[in-house]
Amino acid sequence: PAYTRVVDVVPIPLATAARRPTTSDALLAIGFASANADCSDAFGTKRSMLAKPSEVVNEAIRFSPAFPCEGDSGGPVLDKTK
Repeated sequence: PAYTRVVDVVPIPLATAARRPTTSDALLAIGFASANADCSDAFGTKRSMLAKPSEVVNEAIRFSPAFPCEGDSGGPVLDKTK
């Protein structure tokens, strides 16, 4: 087949109402976008950044100032405090 089944890796749990990040949690964002503040340099290299969200709502985690750049959308945001 075109894939190999992995059986010895524990999946990362998804956020639930009982297990949801807060604005005091440091979240690890991972993406392939630009690394500088104005998002103007090259993208395509995997990078990560720790940041605390400014707001956590049912549909989104918001950061202010915004730090992910184009190319980061769809990448994981991991809560390392839980």
